[in-house]
Amino acid sequence: MPIQPSSSHAQYTSDPITHFKNTPWCAKLLSNKSIIHVAIPDRRPKLNSEYTLVKETLNSKSTVRACITSFCLPKRTEGLRPGEEKKNPFIEINTLLDLGSGINSFAQTCHGGIMATVLDEVMGTAAWQQSGDNGAYTIDMSLKFKKKPFSYSLVFIIPMTAAII
Repeated sequence: MPIQPSSSHAQYTSDPITHFKNTPWCAKLLSNKSIIHVAIPDRRPKLNSEYTLVKETLNSKSTVRACITSFCLPKRTEGLRPGEEKKNPFIEINTLLDLGSGINSFAQTCHGGIMATVLDEVMGTAAWQQSGDNGAYTIDMSLKFKKKPFSYSLVFIIPMTAAII
């Protein structure tokens, strides 16, 4: 599994991969044989203030302390899905986050809008990966939470995405 160098990301936690591997259920997820790459999202600021919400606001001891993204080959039960090409197959993109209390709406409860923002980033990464340099943007998104998202917790985000058409 290729791993991005840990010194080039500017996240609050200096080694996010080791940080997550120190938690048994995260280590088990990261040992999945279908993972083809684990990336540490770059949080270095850009000169034009692009992506400051994620790169600055959601990158601190009290907000998002660590974040990694894994790229996996999906389990196939059928052939190609609509919009998928054999030379450019869909991959699953999942994200692990370590959340602090600076994203609370209620005590020990992560604000749903923050979770929507994070999910939008993860799905955007998946769409961008599939589209190449053509770009990808969120037009519409609907979320239903099964239970409240706790802060001071590790979160595994698995976007359920359809084909990019």
